[in-house]
Amino acid sequence: MLKIENHPILEIPIPGKVTFLFEDKFITSDNGITLAAALHRAGYPVHSHSLENRERSLQCGIGKCGACEMIVDGKVRRICNTKVDGISEVREIPRDYLSEIRESDIQKTVNIYKTTVAIIGAGPAGLACREELLKKGIDNIVIDNNERIGGQFIMQTH
Repeated sequence: MLKIENHPILEIPIPGKVTFLFEDKFITSDNGITLAAALHRAGYPVHSHSLENRERSLQCGIGKCGACEMIVDGKVRRICNTKVDGISEVREIPRDYLSEIRESDIQKTVNIYKTTVAIIGAGPAGLACREELLKKGIDNIVIDNNERIGGQFIMQTH
């Protein structure tokens, strides 16, 4: 992965350096960048393997897909949005890996709140939404700024 070293207009700051361990190798990187970028720059674009052992790398780059999950300092993290700053060790998730669950991580109680759904707009979509909610027994109220329902389908006669 290439990086911009100089620019004809913008001043490019010179970042500090950080070092972390990746699969028993020391990687030195600019601070402030993501682990994914640091590993790409160091020549390691593969971050995991599929069940069929296909190499996997970044898919979305924004932390939504999980293709870049690795073990970062003992916890599963998405390296596409985890910065290198303060990181000690990164490794691929082994096939037989079971995450350690601490008792403090388990929520003992779950509060469930019942509420009324407010549907804004009494046009076709709002009324269809109301019908589906009523089928499921969910309280709802339709709010509209017109005196009649129908939205854009109200025929005006003059």
